Amino acid sequence: MTEVILLTEDIRFSLMMSPLLVCCTKRLSNIAIKSNDDEEISCMSMATITMGINTIEAFLLEFSHFTKPYTYTKSFRDNDNISRKYKKLMKKNLEEVFSDVYKLIQFRHDIVHHQPHSKRARSLGTVTNADGALWAAETTEKFVATMLGCPEAKVNKNWIFIKSTGEDFRIRVLSDREIRDELY
Repeated sequence: MTEVILLTEDIRFSLMMSPLLVCCTKRLSNIAIKSNDDEEISCMSMATITMGINTIEAFLLEFSHFTKPYTYTKSFRDNDNISRKYKKLMKKNLEEVFSDVYKLIQFRHDIVHHQPHSKRARSLGTVTNADGALWAAETTEKFVATMLGCPEAKVNKNWIFIKSTGEDFRIRVLSDREIRDELY
């Protein structure tokens, strides 16, 4: 007599917010790049930098929640800055692995915590332009794609985590129709 054993695996699908935020970051950058108005370029480049950092932090939170849930603590969510979150997740220093992300954090800090006496505040002019906006968007996208193991990928708003009962996860891109069917 043959015994049949059924193996089951719990698989969860989770929509991620951070890929949509990457798309928003890229959109802000595109507005800066296509503009002929210096004020709009400056505003959009600062918005791109700020959105880029918010995107990176959102990604780290999602990455923690979906791939290493034991790290997703109240302290991690509420108190840790991006560098500490990255260190807890990856056991490496952010500024050594992603030096451009570290620079982006500094520029964002200079925008939202402006101190006129600071030398760094005077360096904002190097990134509050179309090239700076493009750099911020590319830095953000490269960080997210690299963290997901596909550094050459272009991030799409419809990426999802597919998490199995094991430690493995993978990314899949859903069509807009698949997302509507899942959500509604």
